[in-house]
Amino acid sequence: MSDNCVAKLTKGEKQKLCGKIPSKSSKLKDDEWMKKLKCLDDIHSHENGLTQQALECLMCKVEMQLEPVQKVACPTERLLLCLTTQENCAIKCKQLMEEFIDCIDTYRINAIKARVEEEKEAAQKEINAKKGLEKPQINLSL
Repeated sequence: MSDNCVAKLTKGEKQKLCGKIPSKSSKLKDDEWMKKLKCLDDIHSHENGLTQQALECLMCKVEMQLEPVQKVACPTERLLLCLTTQENCAIKCKQLMEEFIDCIDTYRINAIKARVEEEKEAAQKEINAKKGLEKPQINLSL
């Protein structure tokens, strides 16, 4: 801390404000410019499709495309319903939670097994190709 600050604190002197206080006219000018900027921003957003409505429309389109692709591994509706109805006593949903956890674990194990199997097959094909055992595939479609 500087000596000047210590002196002001110990003597109890009030710090003088630097610069001038903004007048009402400058405040009005600031408000006017803020309104102009908001107007420009609104026009830009509307012209470029950056509105809330455009965003919601885009989200719906994306979700509709993803729905057929997404595969629900384990249903959550019953568990969520139980947790919302029993929000003060989640222990009542213990059985549903255990079923959901078991389902997720089973799904993960099966996914890992499938990936390991694919990797084994790819490695075997690579070994066979190096040995010259793999037959070349002929594409007869035109």
